[in-house]
Amino acid sequence: MSTSEKIQIGSLTTECYTRIKDDILNKRIRWGQKLNVPELTARFGISRSPVVKAIERLSHEGLVQIIPNRGSFVSAPTKRDIVEIAQVRIAFETMACELAFRRDKSALLANQEQNEAPITDCERQQLRIPEDVWFTYDRDFHRIFAEVAGNNRLLDIYEQVRNQIELFRVFYGEDDALRALKLHREILALLRQDQLSDALKVLRLHIEEVCEQTIDEFQRAMTEMDQ
Repeated sequence: MSTSEKIQIGSLTTECYTRIKDDILNKRIRWGQKLNVPELTARFGISRSPVVKAIERLSHEGLVQIIPNRGSFVSAPTKRDIVEIAQVRIAFETMACELAFRRDKSALLANQEQNEAPITDCERQQLRIPEDVWFTYDRDFHRIFAEVAGNNRLLDIYEQVRNQIELFRVFYGEDDALRALKLHREILALLRQDQLSDALKVLRLHIEEVCEQTIDEFQRAMTEMDQ
């Protein structure tokens, strides 16, 4: 067995929590999938206790559902959950975008350009964008608005809802990813041209489309789970 993933230092529970959470948010562990405690202990080379405590912490954050006598499962959203998160995102992200633009347009655009570099590299080499590269880029595209806004309370709110946002995020396939990338670039192009109101409209449209796509993916996932 490879030992490359064994946890050597730091808090075992915290490190275990971080790794499982990363697997969930990057879709290496899917909605509704059971967390196999013996498998995780073997993978990390640690005892059972830190794994169980990490799962309990993930349960408190809503990423995992613990069902007595059955085990622990990655939370699967309902249609209502997805719609409500989209509504929160529209209110939050349009505000963050406007604040960031007005506070430091140059830093906002520079950070977004740097964030897009791995995507540009894939395009230059005519490579398909890997899922992990896409998720990191997409996650940071939206987070940058909150960071540059310079409002600590706004950033705190973002951190509180981020797990739910990312839990519901899906990789829609190449066409949908390219559509999202096109809208991201359109938003930034409008901001460069000082067309803030139009950029906010496109951002709202983008989040609404993500909501619709996530509902479609949710319905497919639920059908597969029932089979």
